[in-house]
Amino acid sequence: MAEAKTPLDAQTTEMVIEAILFAATEPVSVEQLVDFFGRSVSADRVREAVSSLWERYERAQSSLQIVQIGRGFKMTTRPQYSEWIERFLTRKRRVSLSRASLEVLSIIAYRQPVTISQIEYVRGVDCKGVVRGLIKHGLVAIKGRRKSPGRPLLLVTTDKFLEHFGLPDLDSLPRPDEVGQQDGVISLSEQTG
Repeated sequence: MAEAKTPLDAQTTEMVIEAILFAATEPVSVEQLVDFFGRSVSADRVREAVSSLWERYERAQSSLQIVQIGRGFKMTTRPQYSEWIERFLTRKRRVSLSRASLEVLSIIAYRQPVTISQIEYVRGVDCKGVVRGLIKHGLVAIKGRRKSPGRPLLLVTTDKFLEHFGLPDLDSLPRPDEVGQQDGVISLSEQTG
C-alpha cells in the first residue's frame, strides 16, 4: 500500500485514480482506493475524483469512459468503438506456425531472396502451399523475379516476420550454430516461445 507522507491535492489524487483505473483489469472500489492511499485521501474525495473524471470524459466526448460496475469503477472504451477495437485486435493476433511453416520460413530468412524451387531443394518436398500460407499471414513477401530461365519469384521475409519473432532486424537472427539443425534446415521453433 502507498503511504502518502503529505496529503495529496485534488488534482494529483484525480490523476493517480485515473492512472489506476486505466491500468486495472478489474473494477476498483472506493474502499480499495482509500486503502491504497493509506487513508490520506477520504472516501468522499475519491468519489469526487471519480465523478470529476467521469465528467471530463463526457465533456470531451472521449472514446474512453468511466463506468460503475458493481461496487467499483473501471475505465473502458465506449461500445460504439467495439467493432473497431475487435478488428484491430484480430489483425494483431499472433500467427500459429506449423513445423513445416517454421522450416520454410527459416530457409527464406537465412537465404533470402530465395525461390520456391530452392526451398524445395533444401526441404526435399513441395512447399508451394506453405509459402502461400506464409504470404497470406504477411510473414513472407514476393520481392521480384530472378533473372534466370522461367523467371521464378523471389521470396523475402517482412517486417511482420521480425515483429513475430521479436527481432529488431535480420542481423539479429540467431546464427545457425545457435539453433538446432536438422537435415540442413535451420529450425526457428525454439525462438517462438
